[in-house]
Amino acid sequence: MSDTEARNDELLALNGIFDENVFKSDLDKGGEILIHCKLPEDFHLFLRNEESKFACQAGARLEEKEGKVLIPISFLPPLVLRFDYPEDYPSCSAPHYSISCRWLSQQQINVIRQSLDIIWKDNKGEVILFLWADYLENESLNDLALTDEMTIEYEKVEPLFSFNPQSGGNGVIVPNVKGSHRDQIFYASSPESTITEIVNFDLAHKAKIFKTTVFSCGICYSDVQGIDCVSFMPCQHVYCKECVTEHFSVNIKEGRVLGLCCPETDCESMAIPGQVQDLVDESLFQRYDSLLLQTSLDSMDDIFYCPRPGCGEAVIKDKSGEKIELMKRMKREEAERMEQNAEEFLKRELEEIAGEEYVLKKSKRCPSCGFHIQKSGGCNKMTCCRCRTYFCWVCTQSLNNNPYDHFEDPKSKCFHHLYSDLHDDDEWLD
Repeated sequence: MSDTEARNDELLALNGIFDENVFKSDLDKGGEILIHCKLPEDFHLFLRNEESKFACQAGARLEEKEGKVLIPISFLPPLVLRFDYPEDYPSCSAPHYSISCRWLSQQQINVIRQSLDIIWKDNKGEVILFLWADYLENESLNDLALTDEMTIEYEKVEPLFSFNPQSGGNGVIVPNVKGSHRDQIFYASSPESTITEIVNFDLAHKAKIFKTTVFSCGICYSDVQGIDCVSFMPCQHVYCKECVTEHFSVNIKEGRVLGLCCPETDCESMAIPGQVQDLVDESLFQRYDSLLLQTSLDSMDDIFYCPRPGCGEAVIKDKSGEKIELMKRMKREEAERMEQNAEEFLKRELEEIAGEEYVLKKSKRCPSCGFHIQKSGGCNKMTCCRCRTYFCWVCTQSLNNNPYDHFEDPKSKCFHHLYSDLHDDDEWLD
């Protein structure tokens, strides 16, 4: 068999083995394979302080072990194996290849490359890509000693050019030479984007598996597919939507909004507002939302209500008492301010005192609790740090327990805009 025939047969076999989203080829010239490394059960990613913040913002469930913060991971973004065929492959030469992966360091990739070269030497003259793919999927993490946990190592590089404000005018771009600007070190891959990508990939794949898994409801004892079930966090107890809807409805009608917890006996996992909105009708959710806000405000010691008749706006007290004095002054000068809308005046005055102008410009309100949220990066699936509601940064719509469905639904305005540029949001929504 000639080398050309062997290459064509190999590509034909790989097309039959791998899904079209995993394997792509360019006739007999080359292609790429996305390799999903198999992780053992109870695999964890250890996080540094800064990484913990990014993981929490992405919706990860943080755990603590021996004083370290970690998150359970079941799926990692794929390794990408790109290859080109030399004319004398497979009879004499191995494919030219490269490996890219954001969660592995260059040193770790070099270890993997050494193993791939050994596999080729042991099988020289035979087609090799399937053996390489099998090794990367099933054995590569063992060679890197990543058997139950890992920590991301970031590559640091020095810039080839620097901005020099000392050069006059607005500054110029100058080459870095030995001894100049040696303190300017940049990360080749930022912690924020890497951690966010890992968490989003893991959650998205877990959600897909959840939809197709069959669960036994602990209330009605029926076997129900995951797409028709609700999973509470962090306990991970699963019940069918029909039973949970009845559970939510009864509690909301009776005013027990803090009782919307997991039905499991003695379980304290609370339902998130997004789950409630996904299951109950609009009128019940509005009642739940109003009661939840009022209950939360009543339980806070630093909340003060405006004494002006017809206002009653809730205000956060500060240590200096400035806001309270403002309310008293408003009451004394009520006749003078009667022509102004009390709510607008209060809002303007509080913004001047608390410096909220920046917040209003740079943030969006959680659709559930109204808390201001600022987005610093990552995808457009947001998690409110106050009430843990999932919502879309682009359209501010509350999302259900499987928030990524919003970006995968062809009927959604945000279809395929999980990572859209937030500066373009208004333009493409219009």
